[in-house]
Amino acid sequence: MLDGVTLPVHVAPPWLGVNCGSSSAGIRRTSAMRSSVVTRRRGPPHGTKFVTADPSAIKKRLTEIERDLDLDPVVELCRFETPRGHVVVSITDRLERSCRKGKVWKSHAMLTAIKNAQYGLDPTRLRSRGGADGVFLVDRSFRPANEMMRKLFDRFLDKPDPLVAVLASRLATRPEDLIPVRVVSHHLRLLGLLIEQEKAWHLVLVDYDDT
Repeated sequence: MLDGVTLPVHVAPPWLGVNCGSSSAGIRRTSAMRSSVVTRRRGPPHGTKFVTADPSAIKKRLTEIERDLDLDPVVELCRFETPRGHVVVSITDRLERSCRKGKVWKSHAMLTAIKNAQYGLDPTRLRSRGGADGVFLVDRSFRPANEMMRKLFDRFLDKPDPLVAVLASRLATRPEDLIPVRVVSHHLRLLGLLIEQEKAWHLVLVDYDDT
């Protein structure tokens, strides 16, 4: 228990990577594959290329997966390689809709926030201090409640949004084991859920906040 937030015991070392991966063949799933869009692997899938995680590379990947998001609510975007394994970042159709409505889809602020996922959730600094970039907890104990809390808890996890059950099923876990987080950049926060499985962190992004 950390200030009212229950975390799985495996909340472990920070992610240390600097690379983002994408599949050379794209990531469109067949109906047989969609049962595990967010895959659990010890290594990257066959054919994966790791490229520098700069905004232009991330923007290209977002463009590549737009059609996939029309067919599937959760699509893998990229992987950040780290000395301890890799981080799988997935995008949801819910995030895309929200970002398009707010006119931030593929904006520089959004791309920078995705890039900052490479910093990971540092167990020695779970909460943001001084506007630092990176991945930080969003929990119910913070007062006064802010818009990020309302978006993740009131309008998503507690509602619950049907996507919550989809994510729990695909990640083979319980909804209560998913860790609510925000990925912080200077102008925008991406909101998502995080879990560690088989030496890989899975980060699924579901909304954004720029208040």
